[in-house]
Amino acid sequence: MQFFSANEGYFKNIRHDIGGHFGMSAAIYAVEKFRSGDTGSIEQITETDLTGTGRVRIQLKFAHEIATAATFRHLRGTASQDQAEQFIELAREGFSKVTKAVDTLITHHLGRRFGQ
Repeated sequence: MQFFSANEGYFKNIRHDIGGHFGMSAAIYAVEKFRSGDTGSIEQITETDLTGTGRVRIQLKFAHEIATAATFRHLRGTASQDQAEQFIELAREGFSKVTKAVDTLITHHLGRRFGQ
């Protein structure tokens, strides 16, 4: 619990940035991180339903770059390699902590349930 409490702000911010509703501030941050050599494409697909009305669907063929940049937005530093290492370390430590917590809860619950 101490690990997640100490990192609550980061996890809350990343969930807010890329979890469900991708906010304008995360999008602006991500676009500002584009470099001159980055490439991608936008594809517009017009679909016609039975009523003859066209529905436009736009696919961003660089969405993973945007999501990655937004993921790193709240980490220290500006070099993406440093931020990636921080993110991996946080994820690794968080996974370790949550795995131990779930093991403890399951052991406690099953022990009580089966009288041990």
